[in-house]
Amino acid sequence: MSSQAQPKALQQTPIAGWSAVRLPCASSQSDRFRKMLPLPFLRREPPALKGPRVTLRMPSYDDYREWAALRRKSIGIVFQEFHLLPTLTAQQNVELALMGGDAGQTEQRRAAAAALERVGLGGRRDNLPAEMSGGERQRVAIARALVRDPLILFADEPTGNLDSANADMVADLLFDLQRERGVSLVLVTHDGELAARCGRVVKLSDGHVVEDVRVGETVS
Repeated sequence: MSSQAQPKALQQTPIAGWSAVRLPCASSQSDRFRKMLPLPFLRREPPALKGPRVTLRMPSYDDYREWAALRRKSIGIVFQEFHLLPTLTAQQNVELALMGGDAGQTEQRRAAAAALERVGLGGRRDNLPAEMSGGERQRVAIARALVRDPLILFADEPTGNLDSANADMVADLLFDLQRERGVSLVLVTHDGELAARCGRVVKLSDGHVVEDVRVGETVS
C-alpha cells in the first residue's frame, strides 16, 4: 500500500509524550488505526527512535522487512477487541510477544510474569481469557504490549469495550505506565474526556487534521 492510499494526516506525525488522535463519532477509527499500524516507518534511521521526538512516515513495501523488525522491537499495540488467543492463559498470551526474540524460555516466563504483576494480574496468570473480565483482558493486552519495553505504545480505543469503572482503571494504568517507562503513548479514540487527558490532541476529519491542540496552545 502506497503512502498516497493512507490518510494524509497520518503520513507524517511527530510524536512525543502522550497524544490522542480523536476522530468524529461517525467515523471508523479502528479502520484508520489498522491502516496506520502496519505501515508507519521512521523518517530517519532506527536510532532516532530514542530521541525526544519521533517522526513517522508511510513506507513502500520495500521498507517492510525493516519496519517489521522495528515494530517487533520498539512498538507496542493495544487493540479495542483485546485480541488474546482464547486457548492460551494470560501468561502464555504475554509470553507470545517475546517468541522469536533473543530471550530464552526462562527469561520469557519471568518477563511475562513481571508484566502481569505490574498490571495487577499476578494472581491471574494461569487463567484463560474466557475466565477473565473485560478489564482484566485489556490489562493482559497492555502487559503483552509492554513486555518488550517498547518506545511507542499505540492504543485503539482501549476503554471502548469496558464499563466505566474498568475504563477508568485501564486509562489510569496506561498513563501511569507512560510516565513510569517514558514510552510515547498514542491513543486513537472518539472519547473526548479520554483525549483531554493527553498532552496533545489531533482531531481528524476525512483523513485530514482539522485541529492540533497541545496543552495551553492551538497548533492549527
